[in-house]
This record gives sequence, C-alpha cells and structure tokens, in this order.
Amino acid sequence: KMLDQAGRDIVYSLCQYGWGDVWKWGGQIGGNCWRTTGDINDSWGSMAGIGFAQADLYPYAKPGQWNDPDMLVVGKV
Repeated sequence: KMLDQAGRDIVYSLCQYGWGDVWKWGGQIGGNCWRTTGDINDSWGSMAGIGFAQADLYPYAKPGQWNDPDMLVVGKV
C-alpha cells in the first residue's frame, strides 16, 4: 500500500535467498523481483547450479516481475 502512495516508481526486491518459494507469491504482494537462490560464489559449479535452477521458474517472470538469480561474479574477486 505504501509503495503505491510513494508518488514515484520503486522497485520492490524481495530477498528470501530462494526460501519459501518466493517466486510463487512475490508478485501477489507487490514485489518486482525476488531472489531464486542463495548467494552465488566465484566457481563454475555455483554459477552452473544457479543458472540451471532457473529453468523451471520462467512462468513466474512477467512484465514488471523478475526472477533474480543473484549477481554474476566476473573478473578478479
């Protein structure tokens, strides 16, 4: 309710680290994006695991509502 009354655009990001199937209910409570997994780390296994975990989540992404698999770690960390 308060976000609607803000008078400007706000992206409401829900960070549950992929717990509680937030992608199933996040849009219904006004969320724009939600974390679909825990934190990524700088390894191929982490990147691949998180990437492949997105395959079945595409139905929950729509205009103004996005699945967020975390940032992509590139370069020297």
